[in-house]
Amino acid sequence: MSENIADFSGTVSAHQAFLGHGDRTTLGDLKYDAEQLFFVASCLKWCSEGSALQPKKYASWADRCNVPLRNVEAFAEAFQCPAGVEMHPELRCTFW
Repeated sequence: MSENIADFSGTVSAHQAFLGHGDRTTLGDLKYDAEQLFFVASCLKWCSEGSALQPKKYASWADRCNVPLRNVEAFAEAFQCPAGVEMHPELRCTFW
C-alpha cells in the first residue's frame, strides 16, 4: 500500500514542479504538448509486460502507471478525457 501512495504523491508532486518550471508549448511535429508528454514520461518506468522481477507484494506495473493518473484531474484535462471513462472517473482518490 505504501508504494501505491508513493506512486500517487510522487506523480502529483512532480506535476506541480513541472507546472512551475515547464514550458507547456507543443514540441515540433509531435502530436502531444509538453504537459501530455510529462504524463507519458511519468509512466515509462512501468512499460513492461512484467516478469519474475516484479514483486508480488506490489500492484502491477500497469496499475502503478494508470491508477495515479486516473486520480489526477490535470491528466484528464490534458488528454481531454470525457467524464465517466476509466481515466476520468467521477469519484477520485486524493490524499490531500
